[in-house]
Amino acid sequence: MAVYNLRIDVRYNRFCLGKTVLEAMGNPEFVQLWIRPSDLAIMVQGVSYGLRVVVTASGEFYICSKKLMMKLRYASNNAIKDGSYRIPGEISKDSGVAVFPMSQMVRLGNKAE
Repeated sequence: MAVYNLRIDVRYNRFCLGKTVLEAMGNPEFVQLWIRPSDLAIMVQGVSYGLRVVVTASGEFYICSKKLMMKLRYASNNAIKDGSYRIPGEISKDSGVAVFPMSQMVRLGNKAE
């Protein structure tokens, strides 16, 4: 199974999905993003109505949400500090849901990957 990445930039309250993630999810027109508190996983699912997917010229889709970032920091007992992180995850071929477990989170250096 292929591994896909979700990038988090705490300073800008930004979640970033690359074009390959969206393609593996079936190029949804809208997505929904939520936190599964039972195992601290961030989940992204294509839906019929939600956040409209607009891919930038660099091939990335950004979700900016201060409230979601605050909830994520709270759920992780403030394990997420300032900076950028990469979370590897997988996409279920059956449901098209991308799951990024925070236990796999890696802090990035000063330069984004």
